[in-house]
Amino acid sequence: SMAIPDTHQDDGGQSCSNEPPPLSINRLAALHPRERLLVHPFLWTDRQLALLGCRIHPRDEAGGAGGAEGHPAPRKRAGCGLVPLLTRRLEFRLEEWELEDTVWKLIKSVSKNTSKKKQVLVGFHFAQRSRLTIPYCRMAVKNVTFACFDMYKAWEQRHLYFRPPKNTLHHMNLPGRRRYRLLEKRYTPTHAEKDPLLVALVIALAQRKRRRAPQGQPPPPPPPPSR
Repeated sequence: SMAIPDTHQDDGGQSCSNEPPPLSINRLAALHPRERLLVHPFLWTDRQLALLGCRIHPRDEAGGAGGAEGHPAPRKRAGCGLVPLLTRRLEFRLEEWELEDTVWKLIKSVSKNTSKKKQVLVGFHFAQRSRLTIPYCRMAVKNVTFACFDMYKAWEQRHLYFRPPKNTLHHMNLPGRRRYRLLEKRYTPTHAEKDPLLVALVIALAQRKRRRAPQGQPPPPPPPPSR
């Protein structure tokens, strides 16, 4: 799957100098204090991303729409070979490396101001323990960041999380096995774009990027009120 921030959202002119950044948990807490924050990733929903103005595109739709709205599909150019390559690849379900390579070629066809970082690991820690570690590939063009995840690996991590400890006789504990299966089914949604683990991952990456970003110039003070 790919996750990108909605850069064309309009706040209706209500932004001010002390308002949190658009893609941050602080903004979500300020504008929607009733939303759940800093909770277990299996309890997140796609509502938080909708309130932050972030969209999730399943991997099956990654190439068909040119990667994201506002980024037109690459035009045919002499010797580029991008259009026939995309035509061949989009006929079948892409492997992880094929998805990353396809999205990267699309990004480079849009702009030269791009960056790419492969095999980045992001971990989730709860109750002072490492719970989940998910790899992803980060690609950026101008002010838009694409994060490509392998949802199959995320589902595998979820399965390992709900599996009973190895030192227990879980094969003999039928009620316990039934409970783990029910929990796994409860937190494994039918639609991949509504996956609570993916939602938590997108928000965590956005928050980490915001913390690591260099501090720019302070915004100008708001104009004095008219009388």
